[in-house]
Amino acid sequence: MLKTGQLLRRGALATAFTALAGLSAPGQAIQLEHSLKLKLGGQAEGDPSLGASDGENTEAYAEVSPSLRLQFTPEFSAYARAQGFLPSGEISAEEDERTIRSKGYIALREAWVEYGGLTSYPGEVLRLGLQRVRQADGQWLDRDIESLRWIFDTTLVQAQLGVARQFSSYRSDDVELSNSQKDRGYGYGDVGGQWTPGHFLGLRAVYAQDQDPPPEVGSLPEPEDKLAERRYGWLGLRAESGYYDYQRRDPLSYWAEFSLLRGDREAAQLAPDPGPAPAPGTPAAGTVLTVDQDRRSGRAIDLGLRAYFGEEFPLVIGAAYAAGSEEYEQTGLQSNRSRFTGTRSLVHRYNEAYRAELGNLQVATAFLAVPGERYDASLVYSRFRRDDANAPVVSHGLAVAPSVASRDLGKGVDLVLTRYFEDFGGISSYDDDMRSNLRLRASMFKPGAAYGEAAEKYYRVMLEATLWF
Repeated sequence: MLKTGQLLRRGALATAFTALAGLSAPGQAIQLEHSLKLKLGGQAEGDPSLGASDGENTEAYAEVSPSLRLQFTPEFSAYARAQGFLPSGEISAEEDERTIRSKGYIALREAWVEYGGLTSYPGEVLRLGLQRVRQADGQWLDRDIESLRWIFDTTLVQAQLGVARQFSSYRSDDVELSNSQKDRGYGYGDVGGQWTPGHFLGLRAVYAQDQDPPPEVGSLPEPEDKLAERRYGWLGLRAESGYYDYQRRDPLSYWAEFSLLRGDREAAQLAPDPGPAPAPGTPAAGTVLTVDQDRRSGRAIDLGLRAYFGEEFPLVIGAAYAAGSEEYEQTGLQSNRSRFTGTRSLVHRYNEAYRAELGNLQVATAFLAVPGERYDASLVYSRFRRDDANAPVVSHGLAVAPSVASRDLGKGVDLVLTRYFEDFGGISSYDDDMRSNLRLRASMFKPGAAYGEAAEKYYRVMLEATLWF
């Protein structure tokens, strides 16, 4: 059964679409654009516990994503996108940087309205609703989230300013939001522009605040309860030359960003499991012993350099380095997927198998890529180390944490091959941009000393055929 709040939110989205339909001028036809994405794929993965259990899994799946855009007037428009996902069995699928075992679902991914008449500048809109909020590098913002956003996108200046909060996953299988996103509101802004032709400077900021305090001392929290309240702010300054724009073919492209995190945190500390025979008076496992307050201060750096050898020899060679201090955390809205190799294919910046977060982490990356109109290929090598050998790291690919006080986390290799089509296997698609494709993603993570000598390699392979209509 749907909760009252969920019904109200879904009803509000439907009401907004209905109300906008009445904004079209009398006698003016509403312009309608629609598309359908069909994806058929298979996934094979190794044991995410690195050999501690028999966790290998192979499944096939189908995904259907219809979308609809309505243009009521030159200024007013609306958009909606849904998704249906059906696997052959229970499969490890990603949702908001989490790995969730799923047997299939139907979901609402976007439903928003926008107004583009606040100024006379083309590329300026005010957008309200469930929408994709994304930045090109994917390391701060890349999420379907309820947001009010002002977007200013011109040739010389690009900016956005917004507030956001996730209220629901809008999935039929009732998957809840992750604990970190429950009752958390965001404010964000980004501004950038060319200081000389082909070279850009940018500044961005995000503020996140949790609404509810942690559980009180002596209480026994439920598994779904949030154990920490955070008030964090991020500030980033960057210089770049279109590094994440795969259509640019400059001989040399670069990206350099320095980020700071400042904030306060209140976190509940739970009593550990004392074993099968606890001493009299020992608090039950999971009872809140203390609520600690601390000031967080972290920093991160992200560097990238890519060389393109020209159309006659379309080869890209590049290197990147990213480091986040022990107290640094990402915003919680990141995907870490981007086109940093210079191709149309999105590649996880921190290995598709390992899927690390940039906190207490150092990553050195080297890659080769072949970009093309009808094909592309990327081969990526990554080396992972911890900033603090005794502090944890976050990996969304593995089900185990490092067990040895070592900085060596391991290394990973990614191979992404894509072939693009105007039609696919005799099936015509209405896709002038050749988004229809056949794509192979193969990734391997070899654990380092931090995971112990008995840890085995972990792999993740996905083969997908995508058709756009």
